[in-house]
Amino acid sequence: MRAEDAITRALGLCKTNPKPIDPASMINTQQSFTAFFFHLVREFLPENIFEWGPGHSTNVFLAANDKVRVFSYESIQKWADQFYAELQRKNASWINRIDFKVIPCGEPVDEEYVKTIYSDSFFDIVLIDGIDRGRCASEAERIVRPGGIIMCHDTDFPGMFDMVNDKLSDNVYYFGEHVNGSKTSIWIRK
Repeated sequence: MRAEDAITRALGLCKTNPKPIDPASMINTQQSFTAFFFHLVREFLPENIFEWGPGHSTNVFLAANDKVRVFSYESIQKWADQFYAELQRKNASWINRIDFKVIPCGEPVDEEYVKTIYSDSFFDIVLIDGIDRGRCASEAERIVRPGGIIMCHDTDFPGMFDMVNDKLSDNVYYFGEHVNGSKTSIWIRK
């Protein structure tokens, strides 16, 4: 399914099925994006997702699709250890579908965190939900495939949308947003 169609269907499904996941299968309480991410992954059927800032989103992606692989960069070891252990307790088979890297960062954020090791156009979906989101946006554009989706969570924070949008080239266009308390902005790579 085309990204535009999958996003539109997922946004509609959020209204008719706003709680698609059994709370007992989650590592913490539902986030503002839970239903949207769940429905998007079900509709778009990505093979590979990359995220800066794993956690609840990782849980949702894995619960939505038994085949998706999730690649994550986290900057805080303590959170990474907790998150990984909680996911393993919820569903041990998920661990085989996670490629998880901890990259401790200082100020300014280390280039190793912003620039990934992955090849161009490898991912179907890229989520920016970690630190230094503006700098991560350019890398997101590089690693998402043509027709793929870039999302940034919490773009309702002052200046966040512009920080990300200004780093994206004309090869990416803004599609819309999901708002349910906080805002997730959505772009598609041409």
